[in-house]
Amino acid sequence: MAIVLAFPSRTILRILSDEGRPDSYYMELSAKFLHFIFAQIVSLLLALFGKAYDLFLINIIGGVALIYVVLTGGAAALALFGVAQIYNHPAVSRDRSEDQK
Repeated sequence: MAIVLAFPSRTILRILSDEGRPDSYYMELSAKFLHFIFAQIVSLLLALFGKAYDLFLINIIGGVALIYVVLTGGAAALALFGVAQIYNHPAVSRDRSEDQK
């Protein structure tokens, strides 16, 4: 998210936010990032609980949660790559250069 917010311009924010629509790419990206954070928290809590009480079932669920978090992190990274592709599009680059004039 820092990447998205570090390079603000009117053009890129207008494209990402799609004029404030609730199903915009910006909201989708934010939801993916938030889901990734919550999945990490749940995975860490399961790991701590499993380690503290040494329960086999909790350890298995924690292992599955770890795999899920790794895959969710990959999905969040791909979503950020999508933002980079939008930002690198020739039309956005042209509008960005016009904004700087």
